[in-house]
Amino acid sequence: DGKMYMEDLAAVRPQRTTIMGPKLMLLETLAAYPGDIPDVDVVFSQWDNPVVSKHRERRRSKNESFWSSGDEKWIDLGPPPVFSPSTGEDWLDVPFPDYTFRYPSANRYKTDDWDTAMSKILAASREPRNAWEKKLDRALFSGNCNQPETSPRPRLLKVAAAHPELIFVNKIVAGTDESRKSCVHDVFQGDDALEAGGRGAVVDRCSFRMEEVCRYKYLINVSPGGSYTGRLKYLFLCDSVVLHVKYGGNVREFYETGLESGVHYVGVNDVEGLPAAVEALRKDPARARRIAAAGQAHFTRMGQSVVRRYVRDLLVAYAALQRFTPKVGARSLRIACEDDLHRRYGRPDFIAEDNSTCAGGMVGDDTSQGPGFGGAFDGTTVPCELEGPPEDWEMWCSQRSV
Repeated sequence: DGKMYMEDLAAVRPQRTTIMGPKLMLLETLAAYPGDIPDVDVVFSQWDNPVVSKHRERRRSKNESFWSSGDEKWIDLGPPPVFSPSTGEDWLDVPFPDYTFRYPSANRYKTDDWDTAMSKILAASREPRNAWEKKLDRALFSGNCNQPETSPRPRLLKVAAAHPELIFVNKIVAGTDESRKSCVHDVFQGDDALEAGGRGAVVDRCSFRMEEVCRYKYLINVSPGGSYTGRLKYLFLCDSVVLHVKYGGNVREFYETGLESGVHYVGVNDVEGLPAAVEALRKDPARARRIAAAGQAHFTRMGQSVVRRYVRDLLVAYAALQRFTPKVGARSLRIACEDDLHRRYGRPDFIAEDNSTCAGGMVGDDTSQGPGFGGAFDGTTVPCELEGPPEDWEMWCSQRSV
């Protein structure tokens, strides 16, 4: 009926401000396409990694007709239909835009939504100092490298140390005091000082804003381990060549099927192959320029309105495959605005306005008070249907049932 209802099934440990993103995308898609989307019941995974393997174990039927002569008989009940931020060659998850496309308006990371970030980065890419011929002729990676030493990012630190003339790594953890300092303006006072001595790496001293990342001609995208990284789409906006290191587990986001290595980016199998990739691009600057321009042009056309259209088409196609009539669960919550989600996840400090128009309250639960200005639903944690590890559900859930 064009309304959104939500029920949390299991406890989740990640920050509750980030898991709101996909729900906000759903809410805004419903508003953008009134009457287009049929009633549909969808299960979402809120982890980064895909969860439905192609190599899943078959499940034993409890129907006695599938047993004979004392031998166990098995049937393939098919993969559970789950929408996830990533999927891949070995996975059957349905790809859905992750939280970085629609951060809550107020979030502890102070991160812009995708359209706002796109506008800022595109503007930076067009500044005279970021023109192609003036970009710094090295590859940059800036981000968290605090993973096991066999993981890609710690290995990248070693690669940069061995090839400082080609690769520069800025190791920094978001949210730390050091991350609030600008490498360009606060620590090294300009590009010349930053480049002096051909540093292979700077460790835990400062950050690059996305607009400053555009100073480099080649930008490295590498995940912390076996998942994807949400920064990929931002890098393309800089009009620099994106060096995309293959993700572990062959995972991808929903939009990556439209990208082609050698056309929109340069694919690299592992971080050890990055020096050779940079040298090849230096030797063929015309090719490098074409790839950078094609990558930026592709993502310039992928604003939030396009992403919402993808979500609409996905939900319409998925609804056509349903073989049941969706019903609103007794413990579902009507979500009518962003602040309903802040109340749901116990973040009344992020409530943006007096939401007298928001829904409020659990379906079939008269004890839950509706929202008021600056208020919250009864309780500051979420009821979860499925139990998880005690350290998860005790922290995030007010109760567990199954």
